[in-house]
Amino acid sequence: MKMPEIVDEHRVHRVCVEGVTVRYVEGRGDIKLTVEGVLPSQTVETIRLDLLAKLQAVENAPIDCIRVTV
Repeated sequence: MKMPEIVDEHRVHRVCVEGVTVRYVEGRGDIKLTVEGVLPSQTVETIRLDLLAKLQAVENAPIDCIRVTV
């Protein structure tokens, strides 16, 4: 479910997945995906693969993904 935009944030998009906020931040030449809570690892992987597939379709090129876990 898409969440309401925050007025002062540009290029930031949020969706709610299983009650957890997933944030996408568009940078210059990159997109940062942040899961703001705990989701099953398979759900996180599905979200990651979905983003990669969409970016590869838009760019018509392979996309690199750097994983950072904290």
